[in-house]
Amino acid sequence: MAVPEDYRRVQSGSTDDFSVTYYDPSGVFTIYLARVPAKDKGPGTVAQQAAEWVSYYRGGGDNKTTIQDVKSTATPAKQQGKDARDVLTSYRDYSAGEDDLYKRYQERYYVNGKKSAYWRLQVSMPDRGAAAKDGEQLFDTIVKHLEIQDL
Repeated sequence: MAVPEDYRRVQSGSTDDFSVTYYDPSGVFTIYLARVPAKDKGPGTVAQQAAEWVSYYRGGGDNKTTIQDVKSTATPAKQQGKDARDVLTSYRDYSAGEDDLYKRYQERYYVNGKKSAYWRLQVSMPDRGAAAKDGEQLFDTIVKHLEIQDL
């Protein structure tokens, strides 16, 4: 995965959590990539997976108390020539006041051909201004250079 070299890399310490997070030294952006193994019935289609996340965000996140004022949409995309979905979510932290800024998750979801796992790429960024444009560019660069084995 292509990320700026000065980002700090933190890999999950859990044996059943296959994820890595990169932290921007300025604290503006966070990049997260996870491989989520299938449960009993598998991850379903990429459209189903994206719809579940959109519903989760619109419902307020964890315990419905993580985020508020949510706008979340899923759109078709391609990754390595295969079906994928982009999810764009604008939100404010649950504890935010009316004057606090909106944030954004820009995500891409993929389900591997064997339906044994799905992948989730998330870039966290401000929702507006120059940093939002920089975040969109960062997301596009990561997606362009991301090559998932056995997709």
